[in-house]
Amino acid sequence: MKKLFPLLAFIVIVSFTSCSNIEENNDPIIGIWGMADKPSKTAKNIKVRNEWIFNDAYLGRYHQYHNEEIVVLTDFRWVAENDSYLIMYPGLEGNPEITVVMKEEQLIDQEGKIIANRE
Repeated sequence: MKKLFPLLAFIVIVSFTSCSNIEENNDPIIGIWGMADKPSKTAKNIKVRNEWIFNDAYLGRYHQYHNEEIVVLTDFRWVAENDSYLIMYPGLEGNPEITVVMKEEQLIDQEGKIIANRE
């Protein structure tokens, strides 16, 4: 009986701790989004490129390149709200936020400007 009790306790503990179910996130924004290279407005010989990598845990990674060299690298969080997405950058000064909508294969900001294309 002394050997049976620890075995039963172990079985009960394992059965209750392994019952969690992870919800699958199939949001269409998941993936890599980038803005085509364009010359910088301040320095004409620098090409600037922005890239967002959205994952299914409502997190992501943002890169900004100048002439193919990473100058900004930070994580971000995202939230789907109706048909728009709120992107929050807690790693950047001032914790900026941006709201975008997805139309076809493009992310568009609130001013109607295309900020990224699906890659």
